[in-house]
Formats: sequence, C-alpha cells, structure tokens
Amino acid sequence: MVNLESNHWRQAANPVSFTRSKSRVIVLALCALCFGAAGAAAEEEALARFLGEFRGTGVAEGEANDFGISVRGLDVAIERAKRGGFLVRWSALYRTGGENDPKYRLKLAQAEFQPTKREGIYRAVSSTREESGRWIGWARIAGDTMTVYQLLLEDSGSFQLTSHERTLTDTGMLLRFVRRRDSGVVRVVTGALEKTSG
Repeated sequence: MVNLESNHWRQAANPVSFTRSKSRVIVLALCALCFGAAGAAAEEEALARFLGEFRGTGVAEGEANDFGISVRGLDVAIERAKRGGFLVRWSALYRTGGENDPKYRLKLAQAEFQPTKREGIYRAVSSTREESGRWIGWARIAGDTMTVYQLLLEDSGSFQLTSHERTLTDTGMLLRFVRRRDSGVVRVVTGALEKTSG
C-alpha cells in the first residue's frame, strides 16, 4: 500500500518543494563541475612548469665493487603527449672501458603518462625498457618535484624498482635516480641539469 503521508509523496504533490529540490541538485552539479575544472587547471599549471629540455651531468654510485663511481652526461626532455598527459625522454652517456681503452655507452629511454582521477598522479601507458619482463609505471607531481616510478617483474621472478626524482630549481632541475633490486639499492645517480629550451 502506498503511504500518501510519506515525505516523498508530499514533495511530489508540492510543486514548490519539488522545484527547490531540483534547483539544489543543479547547484550541486554546477559546483562539482567548477571544482573539477579548477582542479584540472591547477594540474595543468603544475605540469607546465616541468615542460622543456634539460642538460647536465651526474655522478653514479653503486654498491657492487665492479661498478664504482662514474660521471654521466644527462639529458631530459618533457613535453605534452598527443593524447593528453605528458611524455618524458631521457638519456645517459657514460664510459664503460678502462683508461687505456675508453668506450662509451648511450642509454635512451622514454615513457608516456596519462592523468588519473587522483590529482597529481599519472599512469604510464608506454615505455621503452631494455629489460625483458612485465612492468608497471606511474608518475607523481608534488610541488617542485616530479617523480617517475617503474617497477619491473623479471622473467626470473626478481624485481627492479627505479625512481627518477626531478626537482625544479631557478636554472633547471636536480636529479636523483635510484635503482633497487631484491637485495636492496644497487645504484644511485645524482646530478644537476640546466634548462636549455622550453
């Protein structure tokens, strides 16, 4: 049996009350849209500060005895992706040979990130990794720092977790790269890069 005394039916029978309820829903929806637009604008502004090309040098250290300390030439380029989000390209040039037979290796990599529902958090949708295995990646922008994480599950069952922490300065950015394996931290690179364009 329908209860005609319920609030639902009273509101339905009262055009003024129904109109006010509908107006409140519209106002709440408009507020949600405004806040959403403001959040998107703030996120876009935060990303824009990192766009450009950067070049510099860094010092790499490893726990393994055969690695030691080496100097690396570093390049980073951050640009907007075609599908939204952003694309990061980076390279490192370092010597692998001895003093009597110097040899150099250039490592190139890039990854594309798309925004998520969480402000300042981006998910990786593509990456050029040399290692074989399954990987996931994500990025976070918090204040002056953009951090890119990549977790690789190797075919052997072991894992690698790398983080590129890039912090803006007045002239460019500071870099801190860390590679972790099952056994712990195996490599750390720190450096300073100057902004060359963008």
